[in-house]
Amino acid sequence: MNICTRQTAFIGPKNQKRLQEATVAIIGVGALGSASAHLLMRMGIGKLILCDDDVVADHNLGRQHLYTKADIGEKKVIALSRRLKEIQEETKIISCDQHIDEQTISCCDDADIIIDGTDNHATRRIIDAYAKKRMISWVHGAAIEDKGTVVFFPSKRSYDSVYEGKEKDQHCSISGVLITTTTAVATLQTHLVLLALLGEPIPEVMFRLNGLQWSEISLE
Repeated sequence: MNICTRQTAFIGPKNQKRLQEATVAIIGVGALGSASAHLLMRMGIGKLILCDDDVVADHNLGRQHLYTKADIGEKKVIALSRRLKEIQEETKIISCDQHIDEQTISCCDDADIIIDGTDNHATRRIIDAYAKKRMISWVHGAAIEDKGTVVFFPSKRSYDSVYEGKEKDQHCSISGVLITTTTAVATLQTHLVLLALLGEPIPEVMFRLNGLQWSEISLE
């Protein structure tokens, strides 16, 4: 079953084949990661690596894509994999049900690019160090209240070049967040992954979302 005919009509069969041969790792499959996985599945990505050790909770259902009441208490990577397979069978899905640290991040060794769906600076620095070591790119995303941030990190740019000295994490459990905000951030993250896999140029900027308005801050 080819569910990507409209996309292929725009990007062309050769580029669609590139996506079918690509592997994307998503670290953290909560609000950002589950939305990105959903989009990538419908885009026809060849292989997804889903990394998370959390379980589905009732409060997740208001902002995290594809989870349902029936999934509460189940591991997110297992529930999400099952829902994604209901969309189409062609994409290979690897579920990595463990906390990501300097050792366990090796589950992403096959990845061509990584999407950050985490919520803390410490894990993002682990992703950054790993991506630099493997000379691959990753796409950072963050969302809180009605605000969001997206940055594409090629192998030559470090996380601390943008976030040096940032140690304190903000948490949605305290400040809250809108599903429209998390979905907008995840959509932009996924679009940047698409551009990267197709070899298109990506501006060296920090994308900032504030309510209804996106802005760009140069990183050059």
